[in-house]
Amino acid sequence: MEAVVISGDLTNQAKRDGYQFFGELAAILLGQLAPERVVVVPGNHDVDKAHQPGERERYAEFLDATRERGFATPLLDGIDFEADGTLTEEAGKYPHLVRGEDFVIVPINSSHFCWMVEPASSSLLEGLASVPEQVVDGATQELRTYDMPRVSNAQMLALRRLLKAEGSIPSTTLRLATLHHQLLPVDAREEVKAFEGLTNLGAVREFLADLEIDVVLHGHKHAAALYWDRVAVTGRLEDSPHTILVSAAPADFEPGRPVGRVLRLGQSSLAPEVDIEEIRAGTPFGSQPTRTPLALARIWRPNGVEEGGAEVIAGEDFDTVYARLQSRFERLPADAALRYLICEIARPGSLDHPPRGYPEPHDGWFSDLVEWWQFPEPHFDTEVTFNHGDRIHRRWGEQTAAAARLLSNAIPNDIATTRASILLIDPQLEASPAGEGEFPSFVSIQLQLVERGGSYELDCTGSFRKQEMRYWWPINVAELGRVRDEVMSRLKASGRQVRAGKIRTIAAYAIARGAIPVVAHAAVDRAVDREQVELWRLAYGLMEPEQVVDPAELRSRWDYYLEDLRPREDDSLPARSRRGLQAVLSFAAVGSGGDGAAGVRAALEELVEFYGTADFKPTDPAPVLLALRQRLRTLEMALDQAYGSASGT
Repeated sequence: MEAVVISGDLTNQAKRDGYQFFGELAAILLGQLAPERVVVVPGNHDVDKAHQPGERERYAEFLDATRERGFATPLLDGIDFEADGTLTEEAGKYPHLVRGEDFVIVPINSSHFCWMVEPASSSLLEGLASVPEQVVDGATQELRTYDMPRVSNAQMLALRRLLKAEGSIPSTTLRLATLHHQLLPVDAREEVKAFEGLTNLGAVREFLADLEIDVVLHGHKHAAALYWDRVAVTGRLEDSPHTILVSAAPADFEPGRPVGRVLRLGQSSLAPEVDIEEIRAGTPFGSQPTRTPLALARIWRPNGVEEGGAEVIAGEDFDTVYARLQSRFERLPADAALRYLICEIARPGSLDHPPRGYPEPHDGWFSDLVEWWQFPEPHFDTEVTFNHGDRIHRRWGEQTAAAARLLSNAIPNDIATTRASILLIDPQLEASPAGEGEFPSFVSIQLQLVERGGSYELDCTGSFRKQEMRYWWPINVAELGRVRDEVMSRLKASGRQVRAGKIRTIAAYAIARGAIPVVAHAAVDRAVDREQVELWRLAYGLMEPEQVVDPAELRSRWDYYLEDLRPREDDSLPARSRRGLQAVLSFAAVGSGGDGAAGVRAALEELVEFYGTADFKPTDPAPVLLALRQRLRTLEMALDQAYGSASGT
């Protein structure tokens, strides 16, 4: 438990016995967490009617019950700040915010003007001259007393000063505010009274939006409301409103009814979400309070999406969009699909590394795959017949050059052409009417110049007929970044200054796997295209093992290549080496090798022979897995003997 929020009305009509009961609750809370983690705001029943706004005595009982116990409370008018919002010395003596690792709670006092007495006019006083004084005093006092909820302008100024004094709040921090009174109606019940709601509601909502508050917690109405409040921040309809999740404390007094809520914050600050549970009271017959799930609110995605409709997940950078993407799939059943999913990164920045939170199987896996899938001149075999680089750069000519020419010619005419497209499929050649043949899920790339802030930016959009969003989406984004950068480089070489723009992906069918996908080309096979010198190093270790300068580093490299070849935890068949291990043997054939490498050579020959003869699409994979594990284990033991274990011992 990080914090407790109490949204007012500790007592009824400022009665002392209510504060005494609150003291019992306070003792329980103080046994669970530090006092400064308890946030309490005054309700309209917590201010003393006998004292008017601005009088310190108005809050005497409330302060004894809260501040004297070390609880966090709002800045109070007449005590913690002056009329111009300047903080007093006393304000610095008590906590007024709760800051966690990834959240902040801002308490606000909306009860300061409750039960204020309106000044009586002279004509009214003259008309009441003949009425007994005690009757007049009671009647006029009641008629002139208004329960008026309001957040003073001075308090809003003081809160700004307090937040500034506390230091900057990171943009990824979830911002919560709590006050007693509601922002909007919370149910259909009608309350006929003067000042039923905040009198300066418009100013308060603008204030909350300006502070970028994400969640508001309030009480007062005893109604279990939960909704999104959208606050217009400009007069332009095309501008998105600021969205706030509003949770009204139920505070129902009936047994078995909701009395409070528990909010659990999500794990990622880049994709903030709040999991809300409802607490229901026990009954007089002995049943205990219960907690039941109520809702999951994705703060980053407040607008609902029609089932099966197009959906957009957007964010400022690679890390943020990836975190939100994983949040979107987290609660879906395994292999559940989203259709027409659009992801947009406003400022992609460097895409050389995987995004934060990416479950990279081992270091270098991500960059290695990006390199190979964009490699222009790969060698294919009968089972792996394409990569993306071949189709972009070679098969149908250098498409990045053609795109750059179109874009370059468009700039002087101030026309951002939409014709700069790169295709990765030719269905007429690659797919028969019966659906046979294999071609990429990556369908096309659209490059477009967009004028932003007085200069041109190059936006890059990739279309996918199917896309895996946990492991492969970041790889595809990095590929798009490489294509975009190459086109930008060509544009700059022609004298056109263009900045990197947005990157988007559009997936007609999007899924997120829970397990590491089987890579079509194992790392050792990809090295045949890109890193043959690495394979020569492995071969040299077989030819002249006694000449190896750093056996531990060589053993580590072997382990890197074997990682793709090991069976998965779910006992699915991994990728198999079709060329890479055979290439190592071929390179090593020119040397005899010492005794230390003879075992490695023999185990490697046995594994290569197995890959050439075994059926990797069997009805029952168990025998193949058993044989594969045996051969890999034999090879690893031989490597350990020749160069030391993979752990360096």
